[in-house]
Amino acid sequence: MSWATFVGFIAELNKKGAPPPRVDASLLTTKAGSVQRQIRGALEFFGLTSGESFEVTEKMRSLIAAYGTPSWSQQLGSLLMSYEPLLVGLDLSSATHKQLEEALGRSGLTGASPLDKASRFFLALAKEAGQPLSPHFKSLRPGAAGRKVGGGGKPKNGRAKTTSAESMPTGGPTTPPPGTQQIRPLPDLDFVVHLPESITEDETLFAIDHLIGYLRLRRKWFSNVKLHRDPQSQRPPNPGEE
Repeated sequence: MSWATFVGFIAELNKKGAPPPRVDASLLTTKAGSVQRQIRGALEFFGLTSGESFEVTEKMRSLIAAYGTPSWSQQLGSLLMSYEPLLVGLDLSSATHKQLEEALGRSGLTGASPLDKASRFFLALAKEAGQPLSPHFKSLRPGAAGRKVGGGGKPKNGRAKTTSAESMPTGGPTTPPPGTQQIRPLPDLDFVVHLPESITEDETLFAIDHLIGYLRLRRKWFSNVKLHRDPQSQRPPNPGEE
């Protein structure tokens, strides 16, 4: 599950006003079964629900109420404390990405894909909470945002390389056009893309993320592609959309 999916669920509850007494299936009908399980697992891990019925705790009520307010980052800081048993001995200001994955693996996670998802989730949470993080973590390496790919010099055909928006064969404008809202870049990538609003499944977005990562290695012009929310959408913006 991505951080955006988790925050989106909290935002939905915030919009409805009164927090529910429990997180049951009726609150998760729009999400795939795997995402439902992941949301419930995260809520339990953070102490936001309790018991087999997933009763909402006071901590979750505070988190829901804080969404969209100045106290949001403070509430996220309380979620980070849930990771402390896993991060013992790890200096988040200088650790390598491998060390972070090893620490998160203490929870029982194994395999490259689960650990990759867990590290992405943690880093997104920590960044939004204002936690200082190591420059060696993958999604936070210097120059990751707004970096131009391709570099200088000339390729073998003697023509100079270029990454200007005007010279790209595809891609959107570098700023959102009127009436649209820009969505936060996909994890670990220095660009954003246009996606149909109908794509909401976390697994699908994860697959698109990796596909674009591959294409980025093959075609330099992907560096400036942008992701915008459908201006014709009737729903409120999701968390992470600007």
